[in-house]
Amino acid sequence: ACHHYWMFHDQEFPRFPGRNSPEFKKHRGFLLEVYERIDSSIGRLMAHTGPNVGVLLVSDHGSGGAGNGVIYLNRWLSSENLLTFKTPRFRDRTLDYIKRSGLRWVPRGLKQNLFRQHKVLAGNIESRIRFSAIDFSNTFAFSEEMNSNPSIWINLKGRDPEGAVPPADYEALREKIIHSAESLRDPRTGEKLFNRAHKREELYQGPYIDRFADIILEPALEGKDSSTSYPPENGYSYSFLVSGNLKTSKTSDNPWFRELSDTEQMGARGRSMNGTHRPNGFFVMAGPGIQSNTVKLSADLTDFAP
Repeated sequence: ACHHYWMFHDQEFPRFPGRNSPEFKKHRGFLLEVYERIDSSIGRLMAHTGPNVGVLLVSDHGSGGAGNGVIYLNRWLSSENLLTFKTPRFRDRTLDYIKRSGLRWVPRGLKQNLFRQHKVLAGNIESRIRFSAIDFSNTFAFSEEMNSNPSIWINLKGRDPEGAVPPADYEALREKIIHSAESLRDPRTGEKLFNRAHKREELYQGPYIDRFADIILEPALEGKDSSTSYPPENGYSYSFLVSGNLKTSKTSDNPWFRELSDTEQMGARGRSMNGTHRPNGFFVMAGPGIQSNTVKLSADLTDFAP
C-alpha cells in the first residue's frame, strides 16, 4: 500500500498530485483505511486468543516517499570504467518486452498465480533482463540495481562465472569504489547521495555472509542532507532503476542520474514506485508479564526471536 499510494498520503511530497486532482479525491485516506483494517484484524485475533497469549507485532522495515531523483548504479560504474555494456541479444530484448507487457496488461491475480507457480522461470527471466546488457568479461564491478537494497558486487575471479578481478586486487578495488560512492553528489543540489558505503562484514556476520553483495550502500534522502543524523527521519528516497534500454553502448549517451518526467510521477513496480523502504520499522509486545508503556526498545531484527 505504501509503495503505490504514498503520494496521496503525504501532501508535502514532491510527487503529490494536488488537492484538486481526481486521483487525490479518489485515493485520499486510503493508507489510513488500510492501517485501520489491519488494526481491526489484529484486535479480532487478540479477542479470539484471550488475555493469556503473548502478542508480538513486528515490521521488517518502515516506509516513506520516493522523490524525483533516479540513480542507475551500473551506468555510474560504467562512467568509472568499472563496467562495460554490450548490446543485448534479440532473445533477451524480447523477454524484457514480454515482462513489461505482462506487468501492464495481465490481471493482478493471474500475475500472482503465474509467479507462484513458476518462480524459478521468473527468476531466470529477471536475471537475463537485468544482466544481458553487461559484458562481464570486461567488467570489474556491477550492481543488481535493487531499489530496496542498493549494493555492488566485485566481479571476482574464482567466484563469479566470468570473473575479471584477481583475488589479490579485491580489497583495493572495494576501497576505491567505497570512496567514490561516498563522494557522489546530487547534481542538482550538491548533497550527498550516500551516507555511507559499507563492506558487507561491517554489517553482517554468520555462515551465509557470502550471499551478500561485497558493498552495501546506505542512501541519503533527497532534499535533505541526512549525513549528520542516521537513520534520517525526513526527506525522500532516490529511486534505483535498472540500467537496461540503453540508447547506445557509449557511457555519455546514458546518464547515471536523471529526474523523473511528469508522466512517471505515479510510478509502478520497476518504474520508480512513489513509496519505498526506510530502515526503521517498529516492534511492540503485549501479554502476560509484559508491562505496558514502560520500556522503549531500540531493537534490531536479530532481537525479535529471543
